[in-house]
Formats: sequence, structure tokens, C-alpha cells
Amino acid sequence: MPKPPGIRLLCVTLICCLPLTSSAVALRAGKASDDTVCDLAPYTTYQLGTRVLIPVSVPSNLQAEALLRAGARFVAANCTNSQLLILQGAASMTTDVNSMTNLANWACPVAGVSRTSVLVNHTSDSRTAEQGFELRCTITKLPELRAKLAEMEARESNEAFFNRLADIDDQLEGPNRSRPVANPKTNKDCGKLSVASILFGGSKDCPPPLKP
Repeated sequence: MPKPPGIRLLCVTLICCLPLTSSAVALRAGKASDDTVCDLAPYTTYQLGTRVLIPVSVPSNLQAEALLRAGARFVAANCTNSQLLILQGAASMTTDVNSMTNLANWACPVAGVSRTSVLVNHTSDSRTAEQGFELRCTITKLPELRAKLAEMEARESNEAFFNRLADIDDQLEGPNRSRPVANPKTNKDCGKLSVASILFGGSKDCPPPLKP
């Protein structure tokens, strides 16, 4: 289905939220926090997925890069050295593991990153919870993170990168495109928003996402 005019403009603005004060750094709107924590939990990758356009049809390495770009932008703009960074993702999703591990390693000493098992859920129904992971570390490398992000965006701007994702998705769309049947209770891709779910609030195969 052709995308409505202006859809690619959504790709340019990665984090659709107002700047946060130093005393309340939290990715999820309204979550209580303080100036000692850079809190991107719960379910960081899903929260980022509600703010960026990441077609589920693109290769997993590009989905991981999209999440890394979005997460790094948030940390660079809102967090400070010495804060505790908290990240979460789905343990079964390589995109989540790779993007969140890279983000933690960009912001913190690799040896200082701890990982624990948690449950993550993109709905309020406990039956849809799945095994996840949580990464925690103390941010000490914020200038390095900003430099890595700038280098990534110099190689390919965010606008060009997300337009490329949209182009890949365009090429896969059409009457002969294979669309797997998804079960919202088990489909891991329901946690990653497609073009249709961002524009129209879900699809027939996945429940509408919760508002962050």
C-alpha cells in the first residue's frame, strides 16, 4: 500500500518528546526519576519503536542500527556522566540485544555493564510478557558517545538512513508480498512498529501499542 504523503518526514525526528530536565531523565513520559538515573526502561526498544519509523521488513542489522541511533540521540541530548543508565529489551530479539549492548558500551566502560533477566511487556496484559534483559552501567563516556553518533550520522544522515529503510519497505510491498500471519500473543515483531501500525494504530495481526 503506498505511503501517504509526508510519511518520510516522520523519520527525520527520531525522538518526539520535549527536552527533559536534568532532574527527570526518563524515556517513558511521566515516569518518576531523579538526577542520578538515565532511565530508558521499561522495554527500551519498544519505547523507542513508538518514536521512530522502523519497518519490520528491513534486515535485522538495519533495525538494530535504527534503535541504536534513536537511543544514542536520547542519551546524548538528555543524560550526563555519572548517571546510572538503564536499558531493557527482549532477550529473543537480536535487534534488541545488539542495539542495547552497543548503546551501553558507547556510554559506559564495557567491564562496568551488568546484565540481568527481566520480563518485558508491550501491553498491560501480563499474559503477553516475555523474557527480557536489563543492562545497567554508570555513564562515563558521554563525549565518546556523542562522537560515535556524529561519526555515524556523518556517514549517513538520519534523514537518508530512514528514507533508505522506507525505500526497502516500498520494494517489498505489493500484491505478491508474503505477509506472515501473526499471533499477538506470540509474535515478537508486534513490539516493533511497522508503517501501518504507526499511521493507523496497529494492524489486524498486532494489538495497538500503548501510548508511552
